[in-house]
Formats: sequence, C-alpha cells, structure tokens
Amino acid sequence: MLIMFMKCNKCESTYIVKSGFKKVAEGKIQRYRCQACKHYFTGVEKYHRLNEDTKELIERMYDEKGEQRKIARVLKVTLATVQYHLKKSST
Repeated sequence: MLIMFMKCNKCESTYIVKSGFKKVAEGKIQRYRCQACKHYFTGVEKYHRLNEDTKELIERMYDEKGEQRKIARVLKVTLATVQYHLKKSST
C-alpha cells in the first residue's frame, strides 16, 4: 500500500492510496482512493472554475465592444464559456 501526499477533493484528508487507472481518450490516468471517506478521484481536474476577476474582465471587454471570439482567444477560454457568462450576467 502506497500512501500519497495529496488531498482528497471531498474531505481534505491526506490519507490517500493508489487505486488503479481510469481509461480516458488520452490513455490512462492514475486513480486514487481516500482512506478516510472512501472517495475515488483522479487528481486531475478536467474543468476549472473561472475566478471573479476573469468573469468581470469578460463583461468589461464585451461592454467595450469586444468580440466574443476575441475575448475567448485573449483570455484562453472557450467561446462557449464567454457566451455562458455573458448570458448569465445579463439576467
């Protein structure tokens, strides 16, 4: 049993062990299991949340007549992300 120095996404425990692999399009990713809460995770975040500064920057750039595609390219996010936050902020 190999104990890793990672934190569980669910309970923040550091008592983690390797638990096989997960098949993905790119190949295989190591899977881990928290011994405290029995939660499985990969340690690789597929999605990340935008911080509030980036959300405000999207709105400000759009208000200054910025094109959505240009905003996405400059901030290195997808066009769908820009459209989602603009739609969400307008309601």
